[in-house]
Amino acid sequence: MVKDPYGNEIFIQQEMAEFTRHINSLDEILDDITTVIEKPAMMFKTNGAIIQLYYMRAIGWNRTLLVCAQKRHDHFEVTNCEMDPSARKLSELYHWADQLI
Repeated sequence: MVKDPYGNEIFIQQEMAEFTRHINSLDEILDDITTVIEKPAMMFKTNGAIIQLYYMRAIGWNRTLLVCAQKRHDHFEVTNCEMDPSARKLSELYHWADQLI
């Protein structure tokens, strides 16, 4: 469990590493996910029936990681990770989500 800049508790399950298998090792993947959540360059929030938080940050010199966490009861759980999200994906986030950072 990690906390984002707004104090939200985010749980990271081991299977989230499957989305970013091409990074060297599991420890690095979890470390990158943790860093993205704790210190995002951009953070978005969707409001509606399902509340989701999106965190994005550069990892290394030439990669970016987009992490999605979904509200489950009193905490958030990471549901998806995407390496180098497309311009279309980011445009959609700008369109239908509130940018917090």
